[in-house]
Amino acid sequence: MLFFGGKGGVGKTTLAAAWAIRSAEAGDRTLLVSTDPAHSTGDILGRAIESAPTPVLPGLDAMEIDPAEETERYIQDVKNRV
Repeated sequence: MLFFGGKGGVGKTTLAAAWAIRSAEAGDRTLLVSTDPAHSTGDILGRAIESAPTPVLPGLDAMEIDPAEETERYIQDVKNRV
């Protein structure tokens, strides 16, 4: 598992996408997950990316999740269990 982090506008998404593509080309099964609310991963990869794994290339799937939405979903799940 590899994480790319840092301030906004420094190229995290671009670097993560490039790494994921290269990893898939090297034969590794790769899942690129973006938590950036801007959802720019699809722009970089040239296709719409969903909140579930979306095939991009052989060996590479990508997904974009909304952190606020996932947090709310988790909170509701915990409340339902209590």
